[in-house]
Amino acid sequence: MLHFRGTEADQVVIGKFKVILSRVIGRGGFGTVYKAVDTNETGCTFAAKRIVSEAAAEKEQLMLERLSLGTLSSSHSNIIKIHDICYDKYKDLWIMMEFCEHGDLNRFAFSQPKKFEATKLDIMCQTASGLAYLHENDIVHRDIKPGNILLAEGENDSVIAKIADFALSKFFSPADDTTEMNTIVGTNYFKAPEICGGRVAYKRSIDIFSLGLTMLAMIQPISDIGLVPSLENTSLQETEQNQPIGQVIYLRQLYGLATVNVVSESATDDTLTKEIKQIIKRATFTIPENRIPADELHKQLNTLSHGKICCYLWYII
Repeated sequence: MLHFRGTEADQVVIGKFKVILSRVIGRGGFGTVYKAVDTNETGCTFAAKRIVSEAAAEKEQLMLERLSLGTLSSSHSNIIKIHDICYDKYKDLWIMMEFCEHGDLNRFAFSQPKKFEATKLDIMCQTASGLAYLHENDIVHRDIKPGNILLAEGENDSVIAKIADFALSKFFSPADDTTEMNTIVGTNYFKAPEICGGRVAYKRSIDIFSLGLTMLAMIQPISDIGLVPSLENTSLQETEQNQPIGQVIYLRQLYGLATVNVVSESATDDTLTKEIKQIIKRATFTIPENRIPADELHKQLNTLSHGKICCYLWYII
């Protein structure tokens, strides 16, 4: 039994959902995610995220932004679908989302390595598609990383990537991308250098850098701390191996050292890997304005993905 606001309980009913408090799916800085089921006849499984916020203004802002996001999520298959948003009797905010069977990208890569290898390019492509959709609709995510990319089961043993956890997301002005943000947010290993350096302002291109590092993590050796890029094959010096890439880039800029190339070539790379690395290079440019836009990133990955399918079909014929 878990302790829930002064009451010993294994389950709690929130709206039309029965939340199973003993089944924790995930935890984050802004809340805990539990398994939940629909109390109606369907009995469908959902993910219920509980956000505890003491400030009423913060909760109202969260509610407004998540309602807007909920409308968007119904329109794109690579954005986690939000089914309901409500308060409990303790005034905590609950976000009821679709349940993803395979968990996040970290868990999927470790638990199903063969399937991960077979689908990773498609996962990259789908995630880029979801991010492009967010940017087209004036939302910057601000915490793209493997832990915030969930995988659901698709048709014919395929997987569907879903961008999740919008606790740090922000709406921005679409007017020629002039809106700047200044709150230091994100996860260390996937932060863009302009955030690591405490830059006064940054733009939506931080999402591109974070996705670029996520893609790099998918094709580099996986370390024991999760899907974090292995730095041993990059141009970083040995003493800097445990530092976030964005932080290393910022420090080298600060002291006038050579620009870090986070993507290194390998003699064992096949043609597809080399092409993916070229795309990652464009996503992880040090200068934010030089990074590839999300829609172009998706187009290039989609072209690669279709090329891979065509080559496979030609081979089996």
